[in-house]
Amino acid sequence: MLGQLNVSYSPEKESAYDQRTYVGRILHFLRYTNPLNALYPSSKMEYYKQLLADFETFGPRPDVSDKELWDAKYALMANVHPETGKEIPRVFRMSSFVLVNIPIAIGLALTAPTPFNVGFWQVVNQSYNFGVNVVNANASNASADYSQLLKSYGIAVSSAATVSLGALALIKRSRWNNNFMFLRIAPFCGVAIASSLNLFSSRFKDTKEGIYISDAQTGETITEYKSPIAGKKAFTQCAITRAVFIPLMVTMVPPLAINFLQKMNKMPKSTIGNHALNIVLAAFVLQFALPSGLAMFPQESIIHRTQLESQFQNLRNSRGELIENFAFNRGL
Repeated sequence: MLGQLNVSYSPEKESAYDQRTYVGRILHFLRYTNPLNALYPSSKMEYYKQLLADFETFGPRPDVSDKELWDAKYALMANVHPETGKEIPRVFRMSSFVLVNIPIAIGLALTAPTPFNVGFWQVVNQSYNFGVNVVNANASNASADYSQLLKSYGIAVSSAATVSLGALALIKRSRWNNNFMFLRIAPFCGVAIASSLNLFSSRFKDTKEGIYISDAQTGETITEYKSPIAGKKAFTQCAITRAVFIPLMVTMVPPLAINFLQKMNKMPKSTIGNHALNIVLAAFVLQFALPSGLAMFPQESIIHRTQLESQFQNLRNSRGELIENFAFNRGL
């Protein structure tokens, strides 16, 4: 089976699936973002932590299967901050992303594109995205400067509303003011630009000061230097995923599908049935868009030393070997 968990568990393995392939990464993120992960109580998280700790200390147990170990690892990846070890607030977990975004996606994609609707749903969407970015940020770059956080939030929200309403106004004054597709471009433009600014504001230090990278062969982290080039590359990959691909899918696919069904006269006749179809469609698209978007790039990206700053050109690892390739975690 494509999604089977027949890979033996090991603490060194980051995934039960082959991360060198796009399909393997999709399967990985399907498990990672599974909404059911958000339902685990704190007691279950503590049990899973102890289960994996016992495995590292004492080795395999005959009464614990590889599947249970992988279930524990994915539950912790989805719900616990990897650096602090603390549970992420439930609403801001990636496993809650689809559930929380269903009403937002419906608002962005399926409500009439009036100025009020566009502005309101952009504010709601960017408010939630800001919370996700802050709570899931790298612990070493976490900021306690609430005035800076408030400023970043203001930039993201105001840019979303401004771009969306501006695009909507321009489209309505153009010759395509009744064109279905053009009317749907406004919400996407607002989401894409605001999401990029939102992500940049939360990862500004990564692009300016750089991020830690490691020897791709030995896994040794280079603590002497940070790489702004790697930081910019990581930001770009995340922006393509979260600010372009996912918003494009969520804001464009549901209305296109609804428009097609209306032309084919296949929409439910009742109001309840109509709304139910909208909700199911938005949820299905978002559930597919999130893992397929996150899987566009490997979690651990490889970059050759010649593409990095001068201080990385002649570094050697603990074996005395010249480091040719470096690795960095692009984040989510």
